Amino acid sequence: ISAYHFSRLFMVYTGLSPLEYVRRRRMLRAAVAICSGEEILPTAVRYGYSSHSAFSKAFKKVFDSPSLYRNVGNPQIPPCVNLYTQKTRIGGKMSKALETERLIIRNFKSDDWKAIQALAINKETSDGAKYDLTWPTSDDECKKMAEFLSGTDFFWAVCLKEDGELIGLIAFNRIDENRTLDIGHVFHTDYMSQVDITTEALRRMVQYAFDELEIDRITTHNAADWKGQIEPLRRLGMRKTGEVMGPSPANTDGTPTEIKVCTFGITR
Repeated sequence: ISAYHFSRLFMVYTGLSPLEYVRRRRMLRAAVAICSGEEILPTAVRYGYSSHSAFSKAFKKVFDSPSLYRNVGNPQIPPCVNLYTQKTRIGGKMSKALETERLIIRNFKSDDWKAIQALAINKETSDGAKYDLTWPTSDDECKKMAEFLSGTDFFWAVCLKEDGELIGLIAFNRIDENRTLDIGHVFHTDYMSQVDITTEALRRMVQYAFDELEIDRITTHNAADWKGQIEPLRRLGMRKTGEVMGPSPANTDGTPTEIKVCTFGITR
């Protein structure tokens, strides 16, 4: 399995990128050390930070400031950290919705499962099935998928403003330590051909990432032959930065099918 597809699968099952998981585990160990009385700067150096300020900034994204946290004495990672505000969600889910002229882009809800099922069936019976991970299509699986999607802030439902129809999904796959966001997207084929609609949705999310999340760069990885996915990226001004040959993620029968994957990027 390639590093890219491992990262995607890891996020599906954990809700975190491998890099974010490692960072949180490192912060947990640092928190234990601080709570046991170790000085902050030696702890920072031990866990890979060159300065007190850099360590404190990273520590605050998971806990509180190191000096305040020493007095709390409870080295436990919060169960869910809001990706967009970097604040822990307490109680119910913090829902967010973004608007464009024709679209509402919002967090998923558990009762979206039928719409997710329709999107999954459409994707699995289209050319897109060759280029992406296999989506579940049964009632039970789609209900579980809806529960998962509604329980994380990494996935956005793209809906028509006029009637609320769910026409696609945009995923924030991971944000690395350099403030680079990897995104993905899937749209119903009825709208994949309407490039102005898909471009409108992606443009709003790019704007949101740059303006509100303070992302410095956005990248995406798409099968070179999946034209419906690549065209809106070009319209956004994203440039191809590379391409590789790799095994098809949908190829589960053991045959050595390979696809060309292109990387696109745009900088704030």
